[in-house]
Amino acid sequence: SYHKAILCNLQSRILSTWGVKGTLPRNGKGVTTGQYAEVHRIFSDDDLRSFSRLVGDPNPIHISGHDVSSLLPEGVSPVLQKSGLLSGRPLVHGMLAASLFSCIFGTLIPGSVYRNQQLNFIKPIFAGDPVIGKVYVEKLKTLRHGLLLKCKTEVVLEKDLTICIDGNAMVWLPAAIPK
Repeated sequence: SYHKAILCNLQSRILSTWGVKGTLPRNGKGVTTGQYAEVHRIFSDDDLRSFSRLVGDPNPIHISGHDVSSLLPEGVSPVLQKSGLLSGRPLVHGMLAASLFSCIFGTLIPGSVYRNQQLNFIKPIFAGDPVIGKVYVEKLKTLRHGLLLKCKTEVVLEKDLTICIDGNAMVWLPAAIPK
C-alpha cells in the first residue's frame, strides 16, 4: 500500500542517516541468537555541551578547554594523568556513549522498549574519538505479549577495538513484531 511504501522509505532514510549495520533484522522479524548490530559515532564538543545542558551536568571534565587538575584532591592527579583524563580533551559522558544501544534498537526496531541495562565503564572516551556501539543477541524469551531479548552491549574505540563500555541489556519487542 501507499502508506507502507512511505514508511519503508522513511525507515530506509533513518537507517542510512544513523548508519546502523549488522545482522539484527529491521522490525525484529526473524530475530535469533547470535545476531548483532552496530553504529559508528564521533561525539563532538557540541554534543557534550548539549548533553550537559540537557541532563544538568556542569562537570568541567566534559567541557573543552577546562583544566580540572586543580579541582582534584591531592594524590589523585598521577592516576588520572595515566588514564588520559587530564589531557585537556573533554570526556564523553558515559551515559551519552551508552545511548548508542538505544539508538540501535530504536532505529532498527521501532516500538522496542528498553527494560534493563547493566554497564561497566572501563576506559574513557574523549570528544573526537571514533567509537562503535554494538549489541549482540544472546538469549530470546517468548512472552505472552512479545519477545524479550538479552543482549551483550559494548562501546569500543574504532581505531583498535579497545572496549570502553560493556554490559548487558534486556529489550522487549512488542507482540506486533513478528518473530
